[in-house]
Parts: sequence; structure tokens; C-alpha cells
Amino acid sequence: HAVIPLILGGHSHTGLDKPIKVGATWIVQTHGKASEVYRVEGRLDREHKQLTLLDSRMVELDLAQHPEDPDTKAFVTEPVQ
Repeated sequence: HAVIPLILGGHSHTGLDKPIKVGATWIVQTHGKASEVYRVEGRLDREHKQLTLLDSRMVELDLAQHPEDPDTKAFVTEPVQ
């Protein structure tokens, strides 16, 4: 298996408008409260353990166009057993 040098962050209310790179690791982060998602496309070089970002952008979620999914909401809100 390959380790992907990418940190996907969110819910901290300190979103990053653009990805940042620390060492070999890319970091993306949304603002929180499901206001957006980060879309990342990249190419992973397994031999050199490097990720090249081909496209990355924050996508605002419009709940009128993308309403809540009841199955996903149930999964997220169910207590862990």
C-alpha cells in the first residue's frame, strides 16, 4: 500500500483558501459547519513518496442544490457501539 502525504482538515473554522505544503505533505482545510468541501486531484509517485497536486479547490456547498442525505446523516449521528 502507499501512504498519501495529504492532510484533510475541517471543522476548525480556520479554512485554507489554498493548499499549503509542509515538507512533503500537502494540507487542505475547510472552514467547518459543512459550508464547503475541498476537492483535490493529484498524482502519487509511490517510488519517491511524493504527491503532485493537479487541481485543488474549495467548493462551497449550496444546500438548496445538495440537500442532506438521510442515510449519511444517520450514519454520522448514530452512537458508536
